Amino acid sequence: VHRAEDLSQETYLIAWRSIHQVQDPGGFRAWLLTIARTAATDAQRRDRRKKRFGAKVDGDAIFPRIADPAGDPAEAAEQSERRQQVLSLLRSLPEEYREPLMLRYITGADYETIGQQLGLSNGSLRGLLHRGMKRLRESMGGAP
Repeated sequence: VHRAEDLSQETYLIAWRSIHQVQDPGGFRAWLLTIARTAATDAQRRDRRKKRFGAKVDGDAIFPRIADPAGDPAEAAEQSERRQQVLSLLRSLPEEYREPLMLRYITGADYETIGQQLGLSNGSLRGLLHRGMKRLRESMGGAP
């Protein structure tokens, strides 16, 4: 939770410092999501460097979890394992599929914002999301 708060604060600080760059108010959300994505990517790179040089990086700090207070610990562990497996498989996809999938299903961005951010038409984006999900399901051993 603290990691997400730190990244949010960093995103808003960067946005505040460079607000003068926004020329189209309609593109503000896409601009802000780009800053957030860049901040998260930079943080992940810093963490990888720390890991390479011996500092311990907790995976939960990068992808924080919200515990279900009513959940069974075994069930929670299984769900956590599945989540990590899906994230690992998602990271292994080609970038043309990985980036739209992460923006849509991890950050919750809408189609219009993702299309603006990646420079894709609605149809192209939907096609990439469909093919990316198909590849993800196949790599998980599920039905195509």
